[in-house]
Amino acid sequence: MKTLRTTQIQFFAFLLLLLSSNAVMGRFTVVEFDSDQLDFGMVPVSQSKIATIHMTNLTDAILMFLSFETDTDDYTAYPSTWALQPGESMPIVIAFNASAVGELPDILYVNHFGYLGSGVVEFPLMGEGMVLPPSNLTASLEENTVALNWMPPGFSPDELRFGNGEPFSAVGTSSGTFEFAARFTPDDLIPYSGKQLDELGFYVHDSVSGDFKLRVYGGPDAENILLDLPLDNLQAHSWNDIGLPFPILIDEMDYLWIGYEIKQQQTAFVAGVDGGPGVNGSGDLLRINGSMWTTLGDYGYSNNWTIRGTLSGADDATTTIMDAGALNAPGLLGFNVYRDGEKLNEEPIQELTYIDVIEPGETYLYAVTALYDEIESMPATLVVTPPGMLNMPEGWEFNATAMAHNIHIPVEVQHFGFDLMPGDLIGVFYNQNGVDKAAGVAQWNGSHTVLTAYGNDSETPHKNGFDPGEIIQWKVFSSSSQTTHTFIAEYSEQMPHHNGTFELMGLSMIESLTLDATVNVDQAEFFPQTINLFPNPSSGNVSLSGLNSGDQITIYDTNGRLVLSFSADDFKTQFNIQTSGLYVVEIKGDREVTRKKLIIR
Repeated sequence: MKTLRTTQIQFFAFLLLLLSSNAVMGRFTVVEFDSDQLDFGMVPVSQSKIATIHMTNLTDAILMFLSFETDTDDYTAYPSTWALQPGESMPIVIAFNASAVGELPDILYVNHFGYLGSGVVEFPLMGEGMVLPPSNLTASLEENTVALNWMPPGFSPDELRFGNGEPFSAVGTSSGTFEFAARFTPDDLIPYSGKQLDELGFYVHDSVSGDFKLRVYGGPDAENILLDLPLDNLQAHSWNDIGLPFPILIDEMDYLWIGYEIKQQQTAFVAGVDGGPGVNGSGDLLRINGSMWTTLGDYGYSNNWTIRGTLSGADDATTTIMDAGALNAPGLLGFNVYRDGEKLNEEPIQELTYIDVIEPGETYLYAVTALYDEIESMPATLVVTPPGMLNMPEGWEFNATAMAHNIHIPVEVQHFGFDLMPGDLIGVFYNQNGVDKAAGVAQWNGSHTVLTAYGNDSETPHKNGFDPGEIIQWKVFSSSSQTTHTFIAEYSEQMPHHNGTFELMGLSMIESLTLDATVNVDQAEFFPQTINLFPNPSSGNVSLSGLNSGDQITIYDTNGRLVLSFSADDFKTQFNIQTSGLYVVEIKGDREVTRKKLIIR
């Protein structure tokens, strides 16, 4: 009798739980998902993408499921089981099939029941339908014209790269660890969905004397390493195509970086580049000694690394090259071309190329879209900067050859003996038969400037630039006085090339420009002064000897600001500086100017 009564009480208690299930379930969380929302990103209309979420039973009782439903047909859920024990998890595969252009939000409704009652759990879904943009947008420059070329939407070649892939030259690197990579965004990878990376190739110019590794990364900042493969016996002046030890699936939900790392003890020109223009931030990524990623564009170059990936698993329908003028894609009416947001064509373009006339020295943002029955795709974009033209003084004209050495002039560059003013021209010169010839000019505007020094083109009959290893001479043309002055440049050792000579694809930066007294004062015969500065370093009191009466002494700080200025009365003089730092002491006599560095501790 006691047992029967206990059973009845338990049965009525269970009925009470069922009747009040909504209230009970509302007081605690039944299941937990491994994310707050599942976002599929952009998916071409009528194509599908699959993703997985994980759901965990948080109760202390078994959960059973009646259905996994959505409001629209854009999403379909496939659970791995229809019951979960307490604490267990299960994957739920969800397929998104984009039915229209634009955002397509939805809700996954999980209908469950069990000992604690029944209920519905909601999980948000998001995806965006899109029409495919043109693929593989590139540009080539010739004088004042740019030729844009692209592939049809959905075209997915078996080669993953930026630029034309033709080896052109190489960038020199000094001792240290250097990484070179091409970076593909999820949008870049949409045409390659479902393929896999099987082979990685790169063009090597110099022989590799240090360590060499293939590198493949994922993530927007290359934070996820997918492959780290040491290599040796590389072939110089040749493409090296290396089969990967395992294929890497192309996932348009993630970023993909492909490239290599070299660790060397001496300057070499290993890293090959194409002839440009570079796809800045995509085809020209560079990292030095594990620091932050930069680009060749940051150093003034417009090139891409000669890096390529070979793909497999291609769909024949998407790899057929479309002849110019044949619009094979369903509903594709043609293409629109934009320059800095302004559409350049009146009617949809039926070709896969467009020629535009541009101004030298300006930067242009081009965008090409595909037009489908009044729906326009997202743009494929490219930045183009043709070489600038300056109003040169006599004797400053130069030839822009294919051989280049970029030299950075930072905003904080020091200049001694002369006031460098915005509008002044800074030029680099070589000497030919006693005559100075210009080989690169930049205009100083008081901000960071990159001057390109050009090398001699051996295919021309006359010398028209620097030879490798030739000393670079510096001049400044004053826009206010219309006079030219010769300077001595001091180079930063932080850059690969800092010995003052021209190197093919060299990278340099100058720290200071000092007026060259041996060139800029009267060259009549004289007996040079022997001037001594002591003690150096000093705690503040400094002596100068070897002076002539009337010599002008001027002292500058590292920012070029005047600190002291006075005339010498005798063979020896003294002065005092209390602030610690580096200074330049300039002694200007009748026929010569001497400069010495001074350290105050």
